[in-house]
Formats: sequence, C-alpha cells, structure tokens
Amino acid sequence: NIEKLFRKLEDVLLLEKNSIQLKRNGISIIGPWGSFMPVGTLGDGYQSTLAWIMDMYGWKLLYERVVMGVEINGIVILDEIEQHLHPLWQKEIINRLSRQFRNVQFFVSTHSPIVAINAFKTRQDDPNSKLFHIDWDFTNKESNAIISEVQEPVNELDYNQLLESEAFGHILNSNSKVDELLKQMSELASIDKPTK
Repeated sequence: NIEKLFRKLEDVLLLEKNSIQLKRNGISIIGPWGSFMPVGTLGDGYQSTLAWIMDMYGWKLLYERVVMGVEINGIVILDEIEQHLHPLWQKEIINRLSRQFRNVQFFVSTHSPIVAINAFKTRQDDPNSKLFHIDWDFTNKESNAIISEVQEPVNELDYNQLLESEAFGHILNSNSKVDELLKQMSELASIDKPTK
C-alpha cells in the first residue's frame, strides 16, 4: 500500500514515477532539483501539499483504526490551494487531485485565475461541479458573505478575461479596444515569415 500511496503522491506533486522513497531517516524525494532530499528541505509548495494530503490519511487512520488501502472517501475543504504552487502546478492540481482521489469531493477556494479556469475545464462535463463567486457585504456591523453561482461560461476565456468575468467579480476594467489590438499584435508577431 505504501508504494501505491507514493505513486499517487508523485502524480499530484508532478514528479516522475519512483521519485519518493521511504528510508530509515524518513521520506526522501527526488525532483527537478536533482538528488533525493528529505521532505523538510523541499520548497513550501511541496511541503504544504504533502502536509494536507497526509492529514487526509491521518483522518482516515483515525476513522478506520487500521488503514485499509490508499483510497479515501469523503469531503475535503482546501483554502487558497494555489499558495506556494508554481503556475504549471496551479494549472494541473485540480485535475490530478480528481484523478487520484476519485471518491473525494473537494471544495476549493482560490484567488488564482489559473486554478479557477483549469478546474472548470477539468470538471466541465460533471453536472455536480460548480463554480461560485463569494463576495463580502460590509454595510452592516456584521459582514455577510454573498455567494452566487457563476453562470457565465468561463471555460473558453483566457486568464485576463476570467479576471474581468463574474467569477472574479469583474475586477479588471481594461480597455477592450487596447486588448484586441494587443492580441492582434501578438498574433502577428508569432508569424514566422510575415508579409508586408
């Protein structure tokens, strides 16, 4: 079971197969940095992701008394999943968690358009998957959360457009004419042999 768990962790952590080893002095991981290193010397993204995944297994052990396999069932709430994660990892994290923990329902908050748009793309065929925007009303002495389901189709938007959408509360008010010109210039600049 430990080997199966390591394969799950390697996938979520964007590592190659057999990158995690259990040694006498603890778990060691080999990654883009080269040699096997103890978990405590890894970057914050690796450490925090490993910590909350192992916390899930701790709760599983507490419930089952003896861990009966590496599959987990339940609900997991993750606040600001993007913290300390490289943008490539932010792009992949929801897809990999969904693949490795199929019986877990994740409630994930994020301030990252990379996480939000790719989470929506990953789960767009699932009718139970939803995207919500949470805003705060501070008009009274007590603050109240205003939660609304995002109705706007965001799966075809780029990151800047997503920030301008209802999913992020329309936080950017950029000039769409300038955006369109920049997009055209970018497309023209990408042509290998442009004509006059």
